[in-house]
Amino acid sequence: MSESKKSLPAPIPPEDERELRKTNELISRPLVRGNFTLLGRKVFNAMILHAQFQGEPGKNAPGDSPGYERMFWTPVSDIARDARYDSNDMELLKEVAVQLMDIKIISETDTEWTADHLVEQVKIVNPAGLRKRGGRLWLGYRFPQEVMHLVTDPKRYTRLPLYYMTLLKTNAGAALYELA
Repeated sequence: MSESKKSLPAPIPPEDERELRKTNELISRPLVRGNFTLLGRKVFNAMILHAQFQGEPGKNAPGDSPGYERMFWTPVSDIARDARYDSNDMELLKEVAVQLMDIKIISETDTEWTADHLVEQVKIVNPAGLRKRGGRLWLGYRFPQEVMHLVTDPKRYTRLPLYYMTLLKTNAGAALYELA
């Protein structure tokens, strides 16, 4: 790995100060397929937050397997904490990750129409062994190119405090909070 890939991202602020920047286009893009559940929305927002703090894929990679450098890597415990997911049910978290991959969004301008997945790829890795106790579980995720620039370099964006977003108990409330 190159030296820049080994450097760690800036520390994430305390829980009540965490904000993600979500582009207005990403907030308002209509879903054409998929189920954006409340937990899925919270996990996706936590993924965006960590991707923005990392700045580029490949940082924190739990190894050097091919493709790891193209993904953002965050400890599963950090994603769970930031999504306020207080269960140890990894199967549900895996289902949510697959649901995020199944979500398709569309965008249209005067000159082009685009359909993309919300999340292109996810991996869960434990360098000590996936089924073993111990070690650290890492969530690797990659956004499609069209979504990547909206996540990492938002031009027109809305600041969303993650703390308040995760306090919401309904998907409709979370969606309305983002839109408002």
